[in-house]
Amino acid sequence: MSHLFPMEKMLQEFDDAMRRIQRPKPVVSEPEAAGGRTGEILARFNLAKNPFVDTVNPDFFYRTDQHERAFFRMQVCAADHRAIGLVCGPSGTGKTLLSQLLLKQLDAEAFLPLVILCTPGMTKTALLREILSELEEETHSNKVHELLAVLHQRIMEEHNRKRRIVLLVDEAHFLSSDALHMIRTLSNLETPDEKLLTLILFAEERFLHRLSHRSYNSLRGRIALKTILRPLSALEAEQMLKFRVLVAGGRPDLFRSDTFEQLHRLGKGIPREICKLAYNALLEAYWLDQDQIDAELLVCSEAENW
Repeated sequence: MSHLFPMEKMLQEFDDAMRRIQRPKPVVSEPEAAGGRTGEILARFNLAKNPFVDTVNPDFFYRTDQHERAFFRMQVCAADHRAIGLVCGPSGTGKTLLSQLLLKQLDAEAFLPLVILCTPGMTKTALLREILSELEEETHSNKVHELLAVLHQRIMEEHNRKRRIVLLVDEAHFLSSDALHMIRTLSNLETPDEKLLTLILFAEERFLHRLSHRSYNSLRGRIALKTILRPLSALEAEQMLKFRVLVAGGRPDLFRSDTFEQLHRLGKGIPREICKLAYNALLEAYWLDQDQIDAELLVCSEAENW
């Protein structure tokens, strides 16, 4: 004989019934899935890792013709001992990944490449201190001429070792006016035979408009090589997605053929945006227990994408 009150009995029966219902699998957060590489979402699609993660992992970098060209031109900029190179493009087109490729692939015997990450409104003093910090040069001074003296001495030491310092200045559009003029000053460090330092700037397109002001005529004239990254074409976007899935160990048919054009249109050709949409669609496919990402899932993906 049951000792449960009617309400308690009803709740127990409800709980028992709910447990018998086959519910969708719980969603594993992206960091957990990608970090452990054995998460339920990735395993469901036979993926060893998240192919759409927004990191600077060069393994997932799909090099289009324009990226290959930009990489080649910036390599030449360093090898020819040019003062300044510039890579511009919309946010999410692969500028930071290019800087990482240069960091890893420039000959370590001939070059000392360093990534300098700019912050909004970075001053010339902050820029110099950041450069010295990356060079592991200790200094407690905040006087520009003293910081420059320490930097110049280190540049000469590397020059005497037949090694050239290459500064990969990421998010250069954040530099203040006085910091940009410091970039020009650094480009003037030279011997009678050559420039002693190469600076490669990576910036958003608005940086070009800023440089067009007459106050930057001198800096603009020192930019030896410039490359502009554009949004991907529809074919490039499709190839990028297939490449990333392949690198992650996934199936070639993860996307239905009719989804690529829509992903390109919704992401406006920007790799980062396309990958965000693809990941959201992957989550929807997992939640709905579908084997493929189709156009209908992209509608949900777009609705929940910024």
